[in-house]
Amino acid sequence: MIYNEFEQLNHLPIFIDECDPAVDTTHGVYDNSNYIIYNTEYYPCIVASMMFHILSLSSRIQLIIHWSFYMEGKRLFEGNRTLMTNYKLHLPILSDLKLFGKLKYKLLFIEIN
Repeated sequence: MIYNEFEQLNHLPIFIDECDPAVDTTHGVYDNSNYIIYNTEYYPCIVASMMFHILSLSSRIQLIIHWSFYMEGKRLFEGNRTLMTNYKLHLPILSDLKLFGKLKYKLLFIEIN
């Protein structure tokens, strides 16, 4: 890891910004039908997996920023990377982020047979 190359910084926490696989968040499914992925159960799973792997890299990671946008006038479920709809309907991604916030430094190992 690149942070290991700077020993003089080893005492500092690591903050990760823009921790989101999504791009072009000002557009939605009506602009590009491929953005429908953000309104499915797959997107929260992708983000959760990404966050787990990032957090597994180092105990020094203290903050991960996941941006979301509320676009006034956008249709419901338009596909922007939102945490809730205009009517405050919580989307699955919000539950993911809340769970990671509650876990803090605890890791859960789940095995599915």
